[in-house]
Amino acid sequence: MSPSPKARSIGGFVLSAAGVAGVVLQMLSVHYPDGDPAKAREVARLLRQLARRVDVSLDDVEEVASRVWRPPSHGAGIDAFRKYFTDEIAPYPPMVSAYVRGLADAIDDYAEMLERTQHALRTMAMIQWTELLMFFCWPSIDKKVQVLIEWAIRKKQARLLLRMFEHAVGRRFIFAVGGSLAYTALDQVIVDGFKLARGEDTGSWGDRGKYMLNNFAAALVFYHVDPDNFRWVRKYLPGGLKTAKLLPENKAARNAVVFLTGSSIFTTTSNVINRPGDVVHDPFSLLPTWQQMLAKLGVAAGQDQFRRWRGYYPAATP
Repeated sequence: MSPSPKARSIGGFVLSAAGVAGVVLQMLSVHYPDGDPAKAREVARLLRQLARRVDVSLDDVEEVASRVWRPPSHGAGIDAFRKYFTDEIAPYPPMVSAYVRGLADAIDDYAEMLERTQHALRTMAMIQWTELLMFFCWPSIDKKVQVLIEWAIRKKQARLLLRMFEHAVGRRFIFAVGGSLAYTALDQVIVDGFKLARGEDTGSWGDRGKYMLNNFAAALVFYHVDPDNFRWVRKYLPGGLKTAKLLPENKAARNAVVFLTGSSIFTTTSNVINRPGDVVHDPFSLLPTWQQMLAKLGVAAGQDQFRRWRGYYPAATP
């Protein structure tokens, strides 16, 4: 007995989620810092134990050496030995123990840094994976945002917005602003939620505000990558291209192409906002990386399976 279309869609959704999880791990895979904080702290503990033994050994050696110059021992040789021991030998063990303790402190600091960095990388992985899952479900979120906007506009009888709403361009713009605001808010909830839950610093309000403005601007650009917004371009194309089909007829393929194009422009826009100097010095670095493109492909597949799961595509007719 073959599984139902809904079961296959759920399975595809889960496989896509697992795939993007692998991509996230690849994106965050780093060779530094490497190591085990617990083992590093054990090394620091052994070094401090060694330093204590050096201190004790000096006391033992001083006790033995002092017997040489105790009365009735005397003479030039005894005085020379006492001076040599006091000036040359006795200062050395404290220097060794101090150096070993400093080394132990440095290893403890490294273990602390290692632990914080590994913890931060795990938090980043959780945030990024959850963000990608949010994108999987975005068709449903977007529909709810649009319904809420329509209800709010008609409820409040906002004349300007109602007039804009009557025109296709204005309607798409309002939906773009609403969707961008929803994405910005939800993404910030995810980021702050994970950081607070894991004891991470959420940053200053200024930094968070800048991050949210960046997301909002990039999302607004993403929403405007809509084929309906570019119909006017056709009249400037050569004759044969005016009627050419630039997007696939298949709805799933069309959705994937639009999403991948918009998402790539979203990433590029965000990079331009964060690193405006690279527009001149290194423009290719502003494009999505190959890992990011793999994640986008995974999200496109996940969105397709989510739409099939939720019945967003029309049922096939026999």
